Amino acid sequence: MLYTDSVTESADDHHFLLAGQEYTFGRKDCDILVKDDMSISRKHAVFTVQHPEANLCHPDRIPRLVMKDVSRFGSKIGSDLIKNGQERSLTHGDVFISGSALVSKFRVEYEPLLVTTSCLAPDGKTALKSELRTLGGHLVPEWKDACHCVVMSSLSVTMKVICALICQKPVVLPAYFEAWLSAVKAGSSPPSPSSFLPPLAESQISSDENLFNPQPLRRNIFNGKIFVFLTAKQFKRLSPVVEQGGGTPMLMESSGVGDLELMTSGSACVLHVDVRDATLKLTPEGVKWVKSVELHLQRCIEQSNIVKNPDITIMSQK
Repeated sequence: MLYTDSVTESADDHHFLLAGQEYTFGRKDCDILVKDDMSISRKHAVFTVQHPEANLCHPDRIPRLVMKDVSRFGSKIGSDLIKNGQERSLTHGDVFISGSALVSKFRVEYEPLLVTTSCLAPDGKTALKSELRTLGGHLVPEWKDACHCVVMSSLSVTMKVICALICQKPVVLPAYFEAWLSAVKAGSSPPSPSSFLPPLAESQISSDENLFNPQPLRRNIFNGKIFVFLTAKQFKRLSPVVEQGGGTPMLMESSGVGDLELMTSGSACVLHVDVRDATLKLTPEGVKWVKSVELHLQRCIEQSNIVKNPDITIMSQK
């Protein structure tokens, strides 16, 4: 999201800028008003934010802020003079100086807004993309530590939800971003994510909403634990959850010196592998290795037992 902050106290302190809208800047009848600086023109500049839909899945393509000077004496961006009729792109950290007195200064700020979805219908995702584009955000296919939240229409246990809970991030309805967009347009504070918790889709999940509120202890739930994965598929799917919870994931697809000793230590948790699962594509050597490991252990851990009730099946996270 893009916004401007007043470096001095001559204007509104904080002003969000939405993509696709035009904002006038000046000392009278403008969207961004400057106070007590008569050297600024009544209508001094015009700002627009450009954030094409093609940018939504590319977090490195941030919204572009374009300033057009329409004043009598011009403006400055840093030490560069921008004359009447000229345009200039501004990026995060740029300082826009207006008026002949050069006392009214505004800094351009950018805050990433990364969002991912889980089990969201195509029509809901289309509406979400439109709102995110206007807010200057991005929609990513997988969970990242930088994600603001997970968007769902009904709450099920998916890998993305587990990652969000461990990272102290909310799970919200699509309506959250509609409300956020309305709040920005009205100049009010963003809504609270806790007011947009999706309804539960699984009867086996407790209806206690506090379970889905941020709990700092989750960040360290796996501290001191080593999770051993016997297949690359398990490792790829579950290692992010282990790392985010403070644990250490380790892939062991074949035997090595000291491996069994590590697996039987008190800090190790070995994930169960169903050798009959064709999707794992185990080689004969891989099957032999898995059976050898299970012979030395009392019980391997089912992947569904890592962070939740084992009676609940983890759903697809798409």
